[in-house]
Amino acid sequence: MVLGLSAGGNLAAVVCQKAQQEGQAHKIKLQVLHCPSTDHPQHSGQYPSYQQYGSGYFLTKAFSKYAMQTYAPGIDEHHPEVAPIQRPSVSGLPPALILTAEFDPFRDEGHAYYERLRQAGVPGWYHCFSGQIHCLLGLPADAKELGQLDELVIKAMGSVWGNSR
Repeated sequence: MVLGLSAGGNLAAVVCQKAQQEGQAHKIKLQVLHCPSTDHPQHSGQYPSYQQYGSGYFLTKAFSKYAMQTYAPGIDEHHPEVAPIQRPSVSGLPPALILTAEFDPFRDEGHAYYERLRQAGVPGWYHCFSGQIHCLLGLPADAKELGQLDELVIKAMGSVWGNSR
């Protein structure tokens, strides 16, 4: 399993894509992308959630742009190694569980990536946590959403590994 949170979700998606290119995707049984950044901030205009929740909800548009400039300065905004949704083909990737949050700027691009995978025949699951911000930050350890997150991951794992694990 490959799992990533926020920018780590971006990295996890890229790792799965690289594994697929190298004929190794079958070794990854599941990708879990939690509030992933799947596109370059330059494309934020096409995602309503980026416009609606890009300030005042913890993660900001300005920080996302700064993070990308620091992480990948000068890289083309369409390069799939920084914007995995831009890869021409996403078929053959491992099954994916994509989790988003209602008040997260990355919500719509996470959902768009899920739809690209689904349309390419990649098995997957999608869940948006209602009323939550990026990565479910600020929730107490006993919050029902965190238990629900665990249940979703366990269910996806059971689907790809079977009930024997």
